[in-house]
Amino acid sequence: MSGRATARAVVLLTACVVAPSGASGHAGHTQREPWDVCAPLTLGAPCAWQDAQHDLHRGTCRDVAHALMCVRNKPIVRAEAPTPTPTAPAPAAFSWTAAAAGGVAFVGVLGASAFSRRRRRDAEPRTRGL
Repeated sequence: MSGRATARAVVLLTACVVAPSGASGHAGHTQREPWDVCAPLTLGAPCAWQDAQHDLHRGTCRDVAHALMCVRNKPIVRAEAPTPTPTAPAPAAFSWTAAAAGGVAFVGVLGASAFSRRRRRDAEPRTRGL
């Protein structure tokens, strides 16, 4: 593989690993509350539910996939943040995105290093049999 082809392969690999790491805002709800709150209500009825952080979501019951779901149509009412108590700093959470980016960088450095070594080797005069 030529040096130019190697560089292209490294760039392509980097793009393939980094590009799919985005998150979709429309991936679906992981909570049952929007459906549960509308179960006893009718289509178009006002509804509200709280998430795990105690934020209040307000909206109306809508038909989603043949079931009523509370669809938010008003701003989220954020819960009051408790006053923090002084404690030791928490350890940083593990990030798969950061680990993937580090792995891509490592692969890129290896590819560039191999490309550079091969280029130096090919540039040296060949003297055999001396």
